[in-house]
Amino acid sequence: MNDPQRFLASPRVSFDVSDSRRSPVVASGFQSGSRGAPLGERWLKVGQIVGPFGVQGAMKVYSAMSDPVDLGRWDTWWLGGAEGEKIAREVLWCKAHGKGLIASLRDVADRDQAAALAGSPIWILREQLPACDQDHYYWADLVGMTVVDRAGHLLGRVDHLFETGAQDVMAIVDEAGQEVLVPFVGEFVDAVDDERRVITVNPLPGMI
Repeated sequence: MNDPQRFLASPRVSFDVSDSRRSPVVASGFQSGSRGAPLGERWLKVGQIVGPFGVQGAMKVYSAMSDPVDLGRWDTWWLGGAEGEKIAREVLWCKAHGKGLIASLRDVADRDQAAALAGSPIWILREQLPACDQDHYYWADLVGMTVVDRAGHLLGRVDHLFETGAQDVMAIVDEAGQEVLVPFVGEFVDAVDDERRVITVNPLPGMI
């Protein structure tokens, strides 16, 4: 297979915004202020409200995107903690400001309302992400996958991924809690089975 590449990373995320087919995607069926989400949905944290900006409800925003302005590609952000209820907020506008962003959300009309949202994580639904090209994967989709070798022996599950500069690396945790690192490149990764959520690897002797 071709080298599987990171197309979107977590917590650092990036998009090929030159591809015009990848237009902003809205969480369909939700109005600004809607609460909750369909059961079974997966959340991805993509930023955080920093604090108010000016007096008309705008706010400073931290973006976890590799290109910060890509956070503005979504018309709906969900605000709330990692656990519990999240509230849909319609994004009226979002633009670069210094090293971060400033944005305006519907129903946030003054500085006090913006200040009340300071510290709120920004989430999107997994369904809001565009499809990846062949042999490209979202890190968030790889986390939790079972990892086996060519003989089918269980090696563990993907705990997280990280960049080394030259390549992406999977941190695999086995049943004993031991961590093994395997580069996520074609030399070591034979296949990624999305339906079975299984990654088959061919590690070098001594790597596992």
